[in-house]
Amino acid sequence: MQINDAIIYATRKLNYSNSKRIDSEVLLCSVLKCNRIKLYTYPEQKLSNTVQQAFKKLVEKRSKGYPVAYLTKQKEFWKHTLLVN
Repeated sequence: MQINDAIIYATRKLNYSNSKRIDSEVLLCSVLKCNRIKLYTYPEQKLSNTVQQAFKKLVEKRSKGYPVAYLTKQKEFWKHTLLVN
């Protein structure tokens, strides 16, 4: 699975959400420990099995209504990143 495939997968799983694309990207960045620019710069990058499993687990929880901030343990506010526990 490549980065762009993972985003498409998550976007389809999160079809109820108004922010499904952003949620997908934020969750993937959380697993990859990168910023969203990398997702657009290297969409063809292959994901390891470990990353795929971790990402799918987060997407599954998000599809059940868990907040993104709870899943990633952080929330962006203006230019600040707040830790969530």
